[in-house]
Amino acid sequence: MPRVPDEILSDILTPALKISDEVFSDTAYISPFADYSVSTSAYLLVCKDWLRVATPLLYNVVVLRSKSQANALEDVFSKQKSFGRYVKKLRVEGGYGLAMHKILKSTPNLTDLFLTLGIYASDSVRGLCTGLPLINPRRVILSDSNTNKPMTNDNRLALRDVLMSCLSKWGEMKTFHFPYSASCYEGNRWSAEGSALSQALVKSPALETLVTPSFRRIPHYFDTLLKSQSLRVIEVRGRPNPQVAIEPRFKRLLKYTDEVDAESTMRRFLRLPNVDATKQPETNLYQPGPEIAPSIDPSYTPLCSVSGETREKIWKRVMFFAMYVEELRQFPRPQHPSRLPVLLVSKMFNEFALPLFLRFTGFNPHTSRFVVTDPKRTS
Repeated sequence: MPRVPDEILSDILTPALKISDEVFSDTAYISPFADYSVSTSAYLLVCKDWLRVATPLLYNVVVLRSKSQANALEDVFSKQKSFGRYVKKLRVEGGYGLAMHKILKSTPNLTDLFLTLGIYASDSVRGLCTGLPLINPRRVILSDSNTNKPMTNDNRLALRDVLMSCLSKWGEMKTFHFPYSASCYEGNRWSAEGSALSQALVKSPALETLVTPSFRRIPHYFDTLLKSQSLRVIEVRGRPNPQVAIEPRFKRLLKYTDEVDAESTMRRFLRLPNVDATKQPETNLYQPGPEIAPSIDPSYTPLCSVSGETREKIWKRVMFFAMYVEELRQFPRPQHPSRLPVLLVSKMFNEFALPLFLRFTGFNPHTSRFVVTDPKRTS
């Protein structure tokens, strides 16, 4: 059987192994990874080609939710040192003992780190405490427990202190996700946690973007954070009150006296979500792709180096998506461009795409004729 090129095989496997950034950075109380699902590592067992191509994709984003997973990953990195270089994003939902030291030490290309301070007394953080100074991430996402007051066990306090120390030393950290909202920061036992974290972030040498939960009023930790020399944007997640951007106290914090300049400066500094509750979401399923640059060699024939059988299988799969087969099966009248131009590209395109084009037909009661379902004509 002819081999599929590694580039095409990588494009095929990437969607199956990819973890979206939205899911990776989710700080909800119930982890998005709490549901059981079949491990994506099963793709590596298909054949040697899949193993070779899928291994870097599998280790690109690593999620640890138990001590046994951490121990298994430590064992992998001990036997295959190169695997640690594939890791770009690491999500750690606990302490997980000494194994974390080896894991962090083996991931020199780590750019995104998810940590939680919701540490129980029985959850050892020795590995994290010794491993965090060994890395230099670009983005840190911090989560904490969803309780009325912060945990006070020794393991949590030790991890918090090490993290505070690292924030002033991580010279590559440009983005930090702040875990505390204004409601849980003011007037209760979370106040000291938010205040200490804000003071540590002010010392961060490269921090440019701070991501915070939504709030109804300007949080008090802004008083400290706005003293940062490198901070450029405070990005608010959720649905805050839009009027919060022009509160008089915020104007005083930015040390502006002119009302116009103050408001324009704040609106550039404070990035609020642009949400209109009265506007219905778009129903258009079609998203135009990026423009493709013309080929440097006009005479080049795609897949010319593979056998005719392999080329036919690949082109038929491409036509499957170009004809919106799945979309038309689920939504009979989607807002997609017409499929007819695809049939006119070449004889080969017409041969492979015509059966897919004719797959969806309908009966027009006004003309008593069967018609081909085409999005452009039916919309």
